[in-house]
Amino acid sequence: MAPLLGDQAKDLSANTVSRLKKQWEDEHADWQKRNLSEQRYVYWWVDGIYSKVHMEDSLCLLVIIGVTEHGRKELVAVEDGRRESEASWVELLTGLRERRLTHAPKLAIGDGAMGFWVALS
Repeated sequence: MAPLLGDQAKDLSANTVSRLKKQWEDEHADWQKRNLSEQRYVYWWVDGIYSKVHMEDSLCLLVIIGVTEHGRKELVAVEDGRRESEASWVELLTGLRERRLTHAPKLAIGDGAMGFWVALS
């Protein structure tokens, strides 16, 4: 907890840490369900960020950062994925559509991982 809370983390009890973790999980779940029908993004930056934990199947965070038509950066999505596979990106993009994101960005920027680009279709 020290990277998140600094020196104050040393005074936290196990119960407090558990309560905070539950609260953060609930807030994140609500954020992942938010209505996106009013959102308009001019462009997205997309990437998969890999953890340093070595597992049999590479876990990564799939991240989309959007820029609105007013120039404001927003975190659009952060979800667990298996590698940067087409299936993982399709699941993330389908979830955005289910939350009523109906306007596609005019431009998407990402690296050479093909999963996202194939998933767009």
